Parts: sequence; structure tokens; C-alpha cells
Amino acid sequence: MDKKKIDVTFWDEFEKKVDCSLVPRFSQDTVRPCTEEDFQDYTFNLENNLRRIISMLDDLLQNEGQWTTKTKKHLTKVLVIVGEQHIKNAWNTSSCIELSNELISRLCRIFKHESVTEIIKDDDTFVSVLMFLRPRLLNDTWKFYPAAVICYKWLLECMKKPLLKRHVPEILPTALIIFDDYVAENQAFGLDCINIIIEHCQKSRCLRNLNHDEVIYQALEKMMYKVTPELIVPLYACISNLLENMELCNDSGNKFGWTKYDEVLIILLDNMELQSKFECRYAYAVSLKKFLKFSNSGKQIKRLARILSEYCENTIDLKTTDVALDLVKMLMSTYKPINVNFYSQVYSSLLKLCLELSLRKNVNDIHDKACECINLLNESCPHVSKEILDNDVIRSVVRTT
Repeated sequence: MDKKKIDVTFWDEFEKKVDCSLVPRFSQDTVRPCTEEDFQDYTFNLENNLRRIISMLDDLLQNEGQWTTKTKKHLTKVLVIVGEQHIKNAWNTSSCIELSNELISRLCRIFKHESVTEIIKDDDTFVSVLMFLRPRLLNDTWKFYPAAVICYKWLLECMKKPLLKRHVPEILPTALIIFDDYVAENQAFGLDCINIIIEHCQKSRCLRNLNHDEVIYQALEKMMYKVTPELIVPLYACISNLLENMELCNDSGNKFGWTKYDEVLIILLDNMELQSKFECRYAYAVSLKKFLKFSNSGKQIKRLARILSEYCENTIDLKTTDVALDLVKMLMSTYKPINVNFYSQVYSSLLKLCLELSLRKNVNDIHDKACECINLLNESCPHVSKEILDNDVIRSVVRTT
């Protein structure tokens, strides 16, 4: 087989094919979601372009003796193409996704690594890809380059933990820009990216050193007041991850004072009190579990008793009621409240719940859990429950063990 000459002519053609394979700006005027019609001309030629790039990468592999120090630098934009094409979107087809996997195979052989994760562990490679994407990910450009946004998240997901912590100043602004959008889908996307960055920074001071943790907290805190139902659980999970990092870096030495956990708990309880939609109530109840573990919830014991009593009395949305019972058990075991009003208020709601459930079928599991909560109350404050349990009718409903 004749050797392929890897010269200026080769690289000129390679660059042209690569540039034609990068997803173009899709709208020149108004900001709107992209559609397949926006990329018809681009998609029409994409498969042929990708096949040609794969063929030229094979030529490279067969002529390693002609490589120079600049050879791998020519491949930066190929990594971008892979990131843009790795999942189905308006600008590609299933065949394009398969071809992007072929590109990965060739790149791994050229870089002599087993995966993209290993390739981008090299700082120069990662930063080169990021710098190419940056003009497309600015506040006034990112909505016109949806493929660049997809590639950005793909890069974050591919990076081995905790290596992103070395690049927080370069990667965080894009996540915050996308998260700050008014479209719920973009908010969720940005939140995912923020959470990935936070997870890479756990048990380190890289967010604290340049005040990035406060910047992230302010963005997340603002969203707590206007979050959509599907974002409630991931939002509070992200906040919990951030606060865990911030508490680890807390240099004040005051472990019992007012913390951001307490601030978030106040907002969370406000939302729980004001919310009437079942899907939101369930999401808030699930989110509260995390904050009962870490905040000084004893400060809010009266308010928690009122909210959990209301949630426990609900027999329409039993999914939420089930989580509320878990919260009661958690609160009892963690804080062992001594306030008599707490016991009487929660006790009353649990009795009502048991009475309602005793008249229904196929609710034994949640009925038993309610009885477990009542037993905990009996053990913790027997003098409050004695008079109530002396009533024969009530005793027949509450199957104490």
C-alpha cells in the first residue's frame, strides 16, 4: 500500500472537512428553540463529511512516522464534533451518532488512550476544546449554538472526578449563564452542569478560594423562590451538595450558630406551607429529608410540627403522606423534641390518618408506618398519649405494638 503523504495539503482538506462538520449557528434573528428544518442543509452533507474525516484519521494512523508535535493539536475540533454528535438532536441522525463513535475509536488510538475521559485528562487538550467553544457559549451567543452547549456538558460529564476543580474559573460561567435562563429546560440543564462542577470540588477549597461558592449559592437561592415542580428535588439536592462543601470550608469555628442550612430550611418550609399542588408538596417533602440531617432543625420544631401534621393528615396524596411519616420518624429520632405541643399536634394528625386508613383497603404499609410513628410518640412522651390511648375506640384503631 502506498503511503499517504501527511503534508499541508492533507491538513488543509482535513480542516475544511472538520469545519463543515461543526454544527453552525442556527438562527440569525430571533431566539427560539431549534428544529430539524434549521439544519437541513448541514445534515444533508454531515454523514459524508464524517466518513471522510474517519478515512483521513485512518490515514494518520497508518502513517505515524509522519506525525509532528502539532498533529494532535489538529484534532481539537474533532473532539468538539464528537461532543456535538454524541446524542440525538435536531442537527443529526442515528447514523451520525454511530459515526461519532467511530471518531472516538480513532482518536483513542491516536492519543493512545482507552477513552475520551483519558484524552481530556490532559490539561492542554481540555483547555483547547474549551477555548474553542467559549465564543459560542457567551451570554449573547449560547442560544444560537445549541450543539456547543451539548458539547460543553458532554465535556463535564466525561472528565474524571475530581479533575474539573482545576478549571472552575473557565467552566463555571457557562453553567451559571444557562441556569439563569427563563426556560425550565435550560434551567435544568444548567443545574445539572453546576452540580457536576460542585461534585468535582467536594472536600476541597477550590470553590471557596475565589468566592465561587457564594456566587453559586446566590444563583441557587434565587431559584428557590420560583422553581418549577420538576426542578425542586434536583435544585435542593444541588444546594445540599454545595452547602456540604461550604460547611467543610467554614473557618469560623462556630458549629452551632446560624448557617446557610438554616437559611435554606426557612425558605423550604415557607414553600411547603404555601404549596397546594400535590407534585410540589411531594418534591418539597423529599427535599426536606436532606436538610433535617444537616440543619439545626430544632430551632424550627414548632413550625415543623405544624407542617408535618398537615402533610400527615392528607389521605388523597398518599405518596406525600408516606414521605411525611418518614420525616416525623427522622425528627423524633434525631432531635427527640421535648415540646408537649409538638407531641399533641403530631399525635392528633397521626390518629386522624390511622382512622382514615383503617376504612380503606390496600394501605397496610402506610398504616403500619403511621402506627410506628405513634409508638415513637408514646415512648418519648407517655403522659401525653396515656389519656388518648385509654379510649377503647382509639386503641382499636391504633394497633400499638
